[in-house]
Amino acid sequence: MVDGNFPVRWVVFVNDKKIDLIDPNDVRAHGLIVFELPPGKHKVESKLQEDPIEKMADYITIASFLFFSFLVLREKFKLKN
Repeated sequence: MVDGNFPVRWVVFVNDKKIDLIDPNDVRAHGLIVFELPPGKHKVESKLQEDPIEKMADYITIASFLFFSFLVLREKFKLKN
């Protein structure tokens, strides 16, 4: 999932509109995330979007934490009785 030197999941918005990035293999990029911006004042926002595997891993981590927390608490209260 890597094209050049950075993940292709980077998305850049200028004034809340998605813009195209310059190819990371372009000489102007030098391995950086590069985009063209006209002169003037702009709101620029960049986001790294999660792919489906990362999102699933997040859910598995949360579920595992909750499950093992439940087991620990259950054993803790079982010992007091």
